[in-house]
Amino acid sequence: MSTTVASPDLRVDVVRWPGCNMPKHEIVGALTYLACKTGKPVRCSPFRGSLQYAAGLTNVYVCTVQTCPDPAPLHHVQLGGVIHELSGPQRICYPGSASGDKIKDDDGRLIATVDHNCVVILVNITEADNQVGRAILAYVIERAIPLLNFNVDELIEK
Repeated sequence: MSTTVASPDLRVDVVRWPGCNMPKHEIVGALTYLACKTGKPVRCSPFRGSLQYAAGLTNVYVCTVQTCPDPAPLHHVQLGGVIHELSGPQRICYPGSASGDKIKDDDGRLIATVDHNCVVILVNITEADNQVGRAILAYVIERAIPLLNFNVDELIEK
Protein backbone atom coordinates (compact mmCIF):
# COMPACT_ATOMS: atom_id res chain seq x y z
CA MET A 1 0.00 0.00 0.00
CA SER A 2 1.35 3.43 -0.91
CA THR A 3 0.46 6.97 -0.01
CA THR A 4 -0.17 9.53 -2.76
CA VAL A 5 1.57 12.85 -2.22
CA ALA A 6 0.50 15.95 -4.19
CA SER A 7 -0.22 14.02 -7.42
CA PRO A 8 -0.91 10.44 -8.54
CA ASP A 9 2.68 10.16 -9.83
CA LEU A 10 4.22 11.19 -6.51
CA ARG A 11 3.91 8.26 -4.10
CA VAL A 12 5.60 7.09 -0.93
CA ASP A 13 5.80 3.30 -0.60
CA VAL A 14 6.96 1.75 2.65
CA VAL A 15 7.49 -1.99 2.64
CA ARG A 16 6.79 -3.51 6.06
CA TRP A 17 9.17 -6.16 7.37
CA PRO A 18 9.54 -8.23 10.54
CA GLY A 19 11.21 -6.14 13.21
CA CYS A 20 10.01 -2.82 11.77
CA ASN A 21 8.54 -1.32 14.93
CA MET A 22 8.39 2.31 13.83
CA PRO A 23 4.80 3.03 12.76
CA LYS A 24 4.41 3.17 8.99
CA HIS A 25 2.80 6.63 9.10
CA GLU A 26 5.93 7.99 10.85
CA ILE A 27 8.16 6.71 8.04
CA VAL A 28 5.73 7.94 5.38
CA GLY A 29 5.67 11.38 7.00
CA ALA A 30 9.43 11.85 6.75
CA LEU A 31 9.62 10.40 3.26
CA THR A 32 6.78 12.62 2.04
CA TYR A 33 9.13 15.55 2.60
CA LEU A 34 11.74 13.80 0.45
CA ALA A 35 9.21 13.11 -2.31
CA CYS A 36 8.02 16.71 -2.36
CA LYS A 37 11.57 18.12 -2.41
CA THR A 38 12.76 15.85 -5.24
CA GLY A 39 9.53 15.59 -7.20
CA LYS A 40 10.08 11.81 -7.35
CA PRO A 41 8.23 8.90 -5.76
CA VAL A 42 10.01 7.23 -2.82
CA ARG A 43 10.24 3.57 -1.89
CA CYS A 44 11.51 2.45 1.52
CA SER A 45 12.56 -1.13 2.29
CA PRO A 46 15.14 -3.06 4.30
CA PHE A 47 18.66 -3.10 2.85
CA ARG A 48 19.45 -6.56 1.51
CA GLY A 49 22.98 -6.00 0.24
CA SER A 50 22.45 -4.37 -3.15
CA LEU A 51 21.01 -1.13 -4.48
CA GLN A 52 18.31 -0.87 -7.12
CA TYR A 53 18.58 2.22 -9.30
CA ALA A 54 15.58 3.73 -11.10
CA ALA A 55 15.70 7.13 -12.81
CA GLY A 56 12.23 8.15 -11.68
CA LEU A 57 12.39 6.94 -8.09
CA THR A 58 14.30 7.46 -4.84
CA ASN A 59 15.05 4.25 -2.95
CA VAL A 60 15.57 4.53 0.80
CA TYR A 61 17.02 1.46 2.47
CA VAL A 62 17.20 0.76 6.19
CA CYS A 63 19.82 -1.65 7.49
CA THR A 64 18.31 -4.08 9.97
CA VAL A 65 19.75 -6.68 12.30
CA GLN A 66 17.92 -9.30 10.23
CA THR A 67 19.64 -8.27 6.97
CA CYS A 68 23.01 -7.07 8.28
CA PRO A 69 25.65 -9.75 8.77
CA ASP A 70 27.43 -8.15 11.73
CA PRO A 71 25.53 -5.34 13.46
CA ALA A 72 27.53 -3.37 16.01
CA PRO A 73 26.21 -1.66 19.14
CA LEU A 74 25.66 2.06 18.90
CA HIS A 75 24.94 3.84 22.17
CA HIS A 76 24.18 7.33 20.90
CA VAL A 77 24.32 9.72 17.98
CA GLN A 78 24.81 13.46 18.17
CA LEU A 79 22.61 15.42 15.77
CA GLY A 80 22.62 19.20 15.69
CA GLY A 81 24.40 19.36 19.04
CA VAL A 82 21.89 17.08 20.79
CA ILE A 83 22.95 13.66 22.04
CA HIS A 84 20.34 10.99 21.30
CA GLU A 85 20.63 7.74 23.27
CA LEU A 86 19.70 4.66 21.25
CA SER A 87 17.90 1.66 22.69
CA GLY A 88 19.71 -1.70 22.88
CA PRO A 89 18.27 -3.26 19.72
CA GLN A 90 19.08 -0.19 17.61
CA ARG A 91 22.38 -1.21 16.09
CA ILE A 92 24.55 0.08 13.27
CA CYS A 93 25.52 -1.96 10.22
CA TYR A 94 28.38 -1.38 7.84
CA PRO A 95 27.72 -3.07 4.52
CA GLY A 96 30.87 -4.34 2.81
CA SER A 97 30.99 -1.47 0.35
CA ALA A 98 29.34 1.64 1.71
CA SER A 99 29.77 3.55 -1.53
CA GLY A 100 28.58 7.04 -2.32
CA ASP A 101 28.47 10.24 -0.32
CA LYS A 102 28.67 9.84 3.44
CA ILE A 103 26.30 11.30 6.01
CA LYS A 104 27.81 11.48 9.48
CA ASP A 105 26.58 12.59 12.87
CA ASP A 106 28.22 15.48 14.74
CA ASP A 107 30.82 13.09 16.22
CA GLY A 108 31.87 11.92 12.75
CA ARG A 109 30.12 8.53 12.91
CA LEU A 110 28.92 7.31 9.52
CA ILE A 111 25.15 6.86 9.78
CA ALA A 112 24.05 6.82 6.12
CA THR A 113 25.24 6.90 2.53
CA VAL A 114 23.78 8.36 -0.66
CA ASP A 115 24.69 6.54 -3.85
CA HIS A 116 23.11 8.36 -6.80
CA ASN A 117 19.40 8.13 -6.00
CA CYS A 118 19.63 5.54 -3.23
CA VAL A 119 19.84 6.42 0.44
CA VAL A 120 21.10 3.71 2.82
CA ILE A 121 20.46 4.36 6.51
CA LEU A 122 23.06 2.34 8.40
CA VAL A 123 21.41 2.64 11.82
CA ASN A 124 18.52 0.28 12.46
CA ILE A 125 16.11 3.15 13.13
CA THR A 126 12.99 0.99 12.88
CA GLU A 127 13.94 -1.57 15.53
CA ALA A 128 12.29 0.51 18.26
CA ASP A 129 9.41 2.95 18.12
CA ASN A 130 11.19 5.94 19.62
CA GLN A 131 12.08 9.57 19.03
CA VAL A 132 15.71 8.70 18.24
CA GLY A 133 14.74 6.69 15.16
CA ARG A 134 12.57 9.55 13.93
CA ALA A 135 15.35 12.09 14.61
CA ILE A 136 17.90 10.04 12.66
CA LEU A 137 15.49 9.56 9.76
CA ALA A 138 14.75 13.31 9.56
CA TYR A 139 18.46 14.20 9.85
CA VAL A 140 19.48 11.76 7.10
CA ILE A 141 16.68 12.80 4.73
CA GLU A 142 17.47 16.50 5.15
CA ARG A 143 21.15 15.93 4.35
CA ALA A 144 20.51 13.45 1.55
CA ILE A 145 18.41 15.78 -0.61
CA PRO A 146 21.30 17.89 -2.00
CA LEU A 147 23.39 14.73 -2.55
CA LEU A 148 20.85 12.86 -4.69
CA ASN A 149 21.73 12.34 -8.35
CA PHE A 150 19.06 10.90 -10.65
CA ASN A 151 21.42 10.45 -13.62
CA VAL A 152 21.46 6.65 -13.31
CA ASP A 153 20.93 5.51 -16.92
CA GLU A 154 24.42 3.95 -17.18
CA LEU A 155 24.00 2.17 -13.86
CA ILE A 156 20.63 0.75 -14.95
CA GLU A 157 22.17 -0.62 -18.16
CA LYS A 158 24.84 -2.43 -16.15
